[in-house]
Amino acid sequence: MNQGKPMNLENGDSATTIHGRKRKSRRVDHMNPMAKQKKLGKRIISSLTKPSYVQRLRSNKLRSQHHGILRKLLHKLVNQQNWVEASGVLSVYLRATVKETSPFENRFKYLVLLRLLKHVEKSNIKPRRIENIYDIWMAKNGQMKDEPMKSRSAVDLDFILFSLMQGNIEEAYQGVLCLKQRSRSDHDSISNMVMGLVYYEKWYSCIPKEFRWRGSELFDSLGTSYMEEEDFSSQADHQSFEYSILLPNKLLDDYYEGSVRHLHTALESTPPAPAALLPLIQLLLMGGQVDEALHVLEKQCCSSISALPSRLKAILFERFNSNNSLLLASCFEDSLKKDPTCCESLAKLVKMHEDENYSVESLVEMIAHHLDATNAEHGTWKQFADCFFRLSDKDEYRQHTSSFLRSTPKVFTKKSWSLRCKWWLNKHFSTTILGSEIEAGDLQLLTYKAACASYMYGKKFRYVMDASYHLKENDKDLLKVLDDHRRNSYGFYKEF
Repeated sequence: MNQGKPMNLENGDSATTIHGRKRKSRRVDHMNPMAKQKKLGKRIISSLTKPSYVQRLRSNKLRSQHHGILRKLLHKLVNQQNWVEASGVLSVYLRATVKETSPFENRFKYLVLLRLLKHVEKSNIKPRRIENIYDIWMAKNGQMKDEPMKSRSAVDLDFILFSLMQGNIEEAYQGVLCLKQRSRSDHDSISNMVMGLVYYEKWYSCIPKEFRWRGSELFDSLGTSYMEEEDFSSQADHQSFEYSILLPNKLLDDYYEGSVRHLHTALESTPPAPAALLPLIQLLLMGGQVDEALHVLEKQCCSSISALPSRLKAILFERFNSNNSLLLASCFEDSLKKDPTCCESLAKLVKMHEDENYSVESLVEMIAHHLDATNAEHGTWKQFADCFFRLSDKDEYRQHTSSFLRSTPKVFTKKSWSLRCKWWLNKHFSTTILGSEIEAGDLQLLTYKAACASYMYGKKFRYVMDASYHLKENDKDLLKVLDDHRRNSYGFYKEF
């Protein structure tokens, strides 16, 4: 087989002969300055005589740079809520990106358009205009065959949620059917959660009114029905739980089963959708599946860092197993450990203690855990001071006053209390905090905080002395309360 032989051309390029044909080599001799200069001259002449030649030079890069500038400017104006300027920039940006196929870019510009439209028209906005924007957005996504399924289904989920919030359940249901046809959403947690919510609303809208929640509508909006944890304890009261069990089995149709199935899948997917827990528990209770609801909550308590599963579990045990005080206390403790700011869980433990179903040693630990995370009001500090008082007044502690380890309740000899007392010197009992509390004029807060400080740091502690002096001039009754606590105080931290 003949090998190609190199040949020299007049312009300095080389050529190779292959089977009798000459093919010009694209290789430029970098050592030949004459060739480089000649090539540069050709480019200059082409740019002057052929405008289209200039447009071909890095046009995509220049266009993307301009798009980036518009995007940043639009983002800045929206954050500043400068809607007048933002509308002009958005108009230019929409025309410039009419052929855009990136899901990220399309999501940004259409969400800004929706936000701008809602701001301009406010309460007069017509749902049909919003639907038209979603139609255009979904049409753009329909062309993105090479994009991930999650990116293409995001706009469908947005539209379904919009329809739910507008109360248009049938439109949302049709959106779910389209989503199922266009994408494989069986293992996507968010898609399953949204579909479960739509089936939930579809089922609830079909059952007779006499079987619906009485008093206030439980499913009136997406925000209160599914996303707000705080609403559950007030809405799902004892009457509601009892009433839910009485729903006839014939009302648990395919929509009900579909909702339960999708919400289950959303919770068990990786990553899970924690917001699916609340509507799932509501559905199971309305279907009389109490054991299944408890099983789901047990599983979520073990796998989730959220306090919601423990709260829901405690609510169910209060209704169905209220005699098991140990189990009930464990639920409230787990809830408080996961969310130390939860006042409701702490109040439940205080109530159990008042009913003699919860020990003072455990309660003082839980209150301290709560105070680690919050600056509580005087009621919490009063309960804390009462715990100190009851511990100091126990016979087992009063009989032994010669030894520190015996005169100080055992619960306070743990290293965690030593670290806590050191930390709280700045968190709760600093000079600055004392001054602000005196200025605020909440004498009850001052009294009970000083009482707690006397048990922890001793009756001669600076915060205690200053609070006592202030109460002496302003409220003699509260001064007596503080003095009662000071007489029983032990100041365990100063001994460490």
